[in-house]
Amino acid sequence: MGVFSIEGPKASEFLDLVTTANASRLGVGRSAYTYLLDATGHTLDDLIIYRLQTEHYLAVVNASNTDKDWAWLNGVNEHRYAIEPNDPWAKVTAVVTLRNLKDDAEADRRRLDLALQGPESRKVLQRLAHDEETKRIIRRMRSFDVRTVNLGGTDLEIARTGYTGEKIGYEIFVHPEAAADLWTNILQTGEDLGVKPAGLGARDSTRTEAGLPLYGHELAGPLDLSPGDAGFGSFVKMYKPFFIGRSGFHSREKSRKSRVVRFRITDDRAPIARQGDPIVDRRGAWIGTVTSSALDVHDNQIGMAHIALRSSEESSALYIYAGVSARRTAAPIAPQDLQEGTRIPVPSNAMVISRFQ
Repeated sequence: MGVFSIEGPKASEFLDLVTTANASRLGVGRSAYTYLLDATGHTLDDLIIYRLQTEHYLAVVNASNTDKDWAWLNGVNEHRYAIEPNDPWAKVTAVVTLRNLKDDAEADRRRLDLALQGPESRKVLQRLAHDEETKRIIRRMRSFDVRTVNLGGTDLEIARTGYTGEKIGYEIFVHPEAAADLWTNILQTGEDLGVKPAGLGARDSTRTEAGLPLYGHELAGPLDLSPGDAGFGSFVKMYKPFFIGRSGFHSREKSRKSRVVRFRITDDRAPIARQGDPIVDRRGAWIGTVTSSALDVHDNQIGMAHIALRSSEESSALYIYAGVSARRTAAPIAPQDLQEGTRIPVPSNAMVISRFQ
């Protein structure tokens, strides 16, 4: 993940401008999930901002968008970008100090992030704490709290955030030179509790099971999806008088006729659904496409899809042509042209389920 530092007396005002969150109302030691929008309201990224001090925030962005986000934030900060297409005179008044904490030039400020997720994660962190005060801090952390502590002899930031849907989980921001030792200590300390290394494939399964959006799938991507499409419109604080992308987002919401839903394929041995697979209703009319899919802990195939509002109610029937987007198919065959030996794709039965566990 990309890790940026936003510092200065105008840090809150700047983040109120460039994100959809209300950074000014965020207490020290708290964090918020939010979005970067461009001036026309299109999604640049989703991110979490962490308020470490009154005039100091961290912003954690998607790894694949780090360079793009860094260029955008600096361009806004340096007055190189228009911030409101309907008002060419709109100007940025809040100037801040921006730091890319993955840059070697930041020396001791550098940070990378490790995610420790799951029901035993709190116990593991408390085992790594060398004093009772640090154990107490970890024990009392609420969801979206962030604290600066010393863990295993290293000063770092711990946030009770994550991208797995777990009720308890943490993200740890540590200096790169201390990361390998911390990783090893976590695995050794939590071995009897079942701690194991996990990669992006496992993360993708858990976030899909939990109904959480991924940039490029349920946000932006080939379908150009907005936070409203993704079901996270409440994280766009429209009560703010202005932020970059506000008017464009509002216009899109007024005309939106589709949304992201969560589904379960009910057929046994159905092909694996892939991003881009088409979905039809019971009459065979196209209503949308798959955006993500995975197997849950019971080996049921679940996923998310962007579909028409008319078919998005819970328990609605869906018919998914699973796997066809990944296969080369011959030209369509009319029913009257079918003959012995001919094979055509048939849809898998599915239904809309509750978006979040």
